[in-house]
Amino acid sequence: MKNLSDGLNFIKKYGYFMIIIFILTVGIFSRLEVFLINRQLWSDEAALASNFFIHKGMLWVFKPLQFGQMSPPLFLLPIKFLTLIFGKQDWVFRLFPFLISVFSPPVFYSLSKKFLNSKPAIIFANFLFAVNFILLQYTTEVKQYSADVLVFAIILMWISNRNPNKINLKIGIKYSLAFTFLFFLSQPAIFILSGFILYSVLLNVKNVKNCLLLIIPLCFILLYKFSMPLELSRFMDNYWSTNEPGFFTLTNLDRFIKGNLSFFLIGAKYLIFLCPLSIIGFFILLIRKTTINNILVCSVVCALLASSLHLYPFVGRMIIYLYPFAFIYMAACFDIKIQNVRMHKFFSSILVTITLLFTILFLAKVFCKNRLNHLTQISQAKEITQILKDNYKKEDIIALPYVNETLFIYYSNYFKFNPASENILYVDFYASDLNKEVKLLESDRFYWVYLPYQKPPENKVIDWLNNQNVFYKIHLGRGGHLYKIKLNN
Repeated sequence: MKNLSDGLNFIKKYGYFMIIIFILTVGIFSRLEVFLINRQLWSDEAALASNFFIHKGMLWVFKPLQFGQMSPPLFLLPIKFLTLIFGKQDWVFRLFPFLISVFSPPVFYSLSKKFLNSKPAIIFANFLFAVNFILLQYTTEVKQYSADVLVFAIILMWISNRNPNKINLKIGIKYSLAFTFLFFLSQPAIFILSGFILYSVLLNVKNVKNCLLLIIPLCFILLYKFSMPLELSRFMDNYWSTNEPGFFTLTNLDRFIKGNLSFFLIGAKYLIFLCPLSIIGFFILLIRKTTINNILVCSVVCALLASSLHLYPFVGRMIIYLYPFAFIYMAACFDIKIQNVRMHKFFSSILVTITLLFTILFLAKVFCKNRLNHLTQISQAKEITQILKDNYKKEDIIALPYVNETLFIYYSNYFKFNPASENILYVDFYASDLNKEVKLLESDRFYWVYLPYQKPPENKVIDWLNNQNVFYKIHLGRGGHLYKIKLNN
């Protein structure tokens, strides 16, 4: 009986920390699992990674990038160092985002304790963070999004402990330098600075004078923004206005909300039942009037303002740094203390038991079992480019849509495959009028049609290809195709 009693006392004393350590371990292990599959790059990643092939030296990271890309230079710099050490390979480009993401679960745990009081609510929030599919997917994305999640959380915790009444010249200069530096590592950092300034002024109008120095980084950043090449600025503005509803306006509000919600639910349809809880939790934490939540709310207001001014999109992967707070708001609904001790223990036990059960089911791949399969099917460009290189003859023409250009550029550099530029023809096989596009093709030439991933209307394109004189074809994964054809006249 003594051993049983000692065991129960041990669980009572250390059970919470054991559960937290277990959930954090699952979160870190899941991110390692995603990294180890070494999946192929998709088009947006390839567009950024291609810059490492076409630029020499180090300072290019501070200059405008090619292929319509924008990425913080201090995020690119460590990747550049890693490529110098290990070479330009898929896993090397992913190594720095992965290393950053490994720190995210323990940092989120510290963040959740700033917002939540009860241990069951903290456990629930950390579970949602550890197993979220989108956060796992972008763990190894060759983009800055994993850094955005980590940096935003750390800065928010730090700035929430600062007293705006104590800002003097020396402190103001330090903050200005710190946020200017942080912006070049993760651009959303500037929204926390803006939120802190807004919160300080709302707290006490007299703080305006103290916060004037903190506006300096905003001026530098606006200067940096407007110094971008006009062509790149127009491209980004057009993309986030038409392709994705990234800029917040009252006229596109419906599309804006639906676009963000659908992205949030990718690979996690169960969250649709918890989304109403995040709204309730938002008001619960708003009523509590904690400094950290007030600064967060002000920061989101500033981010929405930047979006409405077409300065930074507020959509999908661009606001992934806000996802952790959605989980905190969901958990806030359970951050309660029931007066009846027995009822409180019963409620807490049920919540913790369900959380542990689903964590184990996730780890056993019963819950979200196809998460890795989805990631491995994003693109088949690596194998297709290798096959193309092995079978290509110098008189052949490579025909590919513009949407596949960066994948071809990246993997052709990766495999040191250098066909003559005049033998590369861009044909929009996915155009609504396919017949008009294929008129670019000549009947007496061999064409390699390069389609590395699934894109509607794929069936229409494949049907057309199969009706030509096919000399070679291969289908890989969910939607990777490579054909060698001559036109069938």
